[in-house]
Parts: sequence; structure tokens; C-alpha cells
Amino acid sequence: MMTLRLVRLICIILFLWSPRLDATTISDSAVKSDLETEQIQNDTKQEAQRLWELALDAKGGRVKLDRIRSMSISSRSEYTTTSHRINQIRTESLFVFPNKVWSWVDYRPDVFGLRVEMYNFDTNMHYIINSDFPHETPKPITGNQKSDSHTYGLVSYLLENKWLRPVLLSAETGIVGRQIVDVVHTKVNDYRVDFAIDRETHLPIQVTYFHTRDGKEVLDVAQDLLDYTEVGGIKVPQRIKDDEGGVTNVRIQFNVEYDESIFATPPPIEAGPEAWRPKK
Repeated sequence: MMTLRLVRLICIILFLWSPRLDATTISDSAVKSDLETEQIQNDTKQEAQRLWELALDAKGGRVKLDRIRSMSISSRSEYTTTSHRINQIRTESLFVFPNKVWSWVDYRPDVFGLRVEMYNFDTNMHYIINSDFPHETPKPITGNQKSDSHTYGLVSYLLENKWLRPVLLSAETGIVGRQIVDVVHTKVNDYRVDFAIDRETHLPIQVTYFHTRDGKEVLDVAQDLLDYTEVGGIKVPQRIKDDEGGVTNVRIQFNVEYDESIFATPPPIEAGPEAWRPKK
């Protein structure tokens, strides 16, 4: 009889104690899981840093990139109109770091016409002129127009410079076409930007941009970077292919001389795409 009572007592003790044991075990497992997750995140961030440094070296080095004070981008591309005609776009852009942007975009003879735009965040002024309104005057920049939104796309050409440094998040293995690549995930001015890096050359062969909509990251565009050449000791792509198959031919110059007046007064339309160049 005593033996039966003892067995029952032991069963009761085990029943009451076992939930505590399970809770403790679950708690310990959760802590262990959190630590393992944190370690994985630290490891992948370190890997992102390692891959990024290799890419910077392949580009020409951080020192050279940090010496860039101005940059011009001349580009030509084609697109198909709604009437199935092939039309050309010519673009000329000048970036004076960190706060000045000037661009000339010509769709003519398409209905989009010609558009010249300038943002000077030092003076907080901007202007937009076009084929129909060539004599608009500069106006103050409104609060929702930020300087970072005008320059973050330059990481496709630079990776980084003194005023534009992506925040490295993580790294993983990916595939571009049939090629295995290293993918570095970053944030650039609060936008997610992914860099697919060639494992042999260590140069980025694809850059993917995202934006946030309803709390979710949505793909903007994926750009293939093709035909690298060297400009002032820095390797840059000469062709950009978008995810719809369009190809843009690009010519880049660094530390160019420019006419400061274009950041105060719109040039005449007839001055053309190189109105930014110094007056002779």
C-alpha cells in the first residue's frame, strides 16, 4: 500500500515539475537560437564587408573614389514608341558633389520633347525648362525633394565615394543568368540596393534597386553593368542593360570643369547638351 502511494506521489511530482522543465528548456532554446541568429548575422555582415572591399579594390580603390568631386554622364539609348517607332533618348548629366545636379534629357522628336533640370541644394533652388517653356525662372526646392534621391543611383557607377556610402547589411550566393555570383545587400539613403559581384573580377555585374510600398520592398529596376573600361584609374561600365532588355550606352568623366552659372540660371535651350561645360 505504501509502495502504491509512493508511486502516485512520484507521478504527481513529475507531472507538476515537467512543465517547468519544458518551459526552462524552451527558454534556453530561444536564447540559444537568438544567439545563433545574431552570430549568423554578424558573420554574413563581415562577409559583406570583405566582398565590398574586394569590389572597391577592383574598381580602383577607395582613395581614388573619394577624390571624385564632379562627374558627367553622357548616355544614349533607344525605346519603342506607342506607334511602334524606334526613338532615341540622349541624356547629359552633371553631378557636383555633394549638392548640385544638372541634367539635359532629349526625347525629340517624340512628344516628350526636351527637358533641362537643375537642383542646387546649397542655395535650395531648382529650375525645370523644356521645349514649350524655355524661359522658366529658378524656384525654391520644396520639402519633399531630397538631394539623396537625385544621386543614389550613382552607386551603379561608383559603388561609393566620400558623400555616398551604402550601409552594408549582409551577403549571400546568387545567380545572374547562369553565373554564380556574390550578392551584397545594402541600404543607400533608406533604399535597398543589391550588388551582384563577379567572383573573378570582383566587379559588380548587376545592381538591383528597390522601394518600399505598404511596408514591403518592391523591385524598381535591375541593371546589368557591361563592358567595363578605365576612366582616371576607376573602372566603370560602358553599357547598362535594364530588366526589359533596353541597353544604354554610357560615357563617364570624373572631376570635370564646369560652368558654375548653370546652377543659378537656366541656359538657353539652343546651348545644347553640353551647356554645362566652361565658356571658352
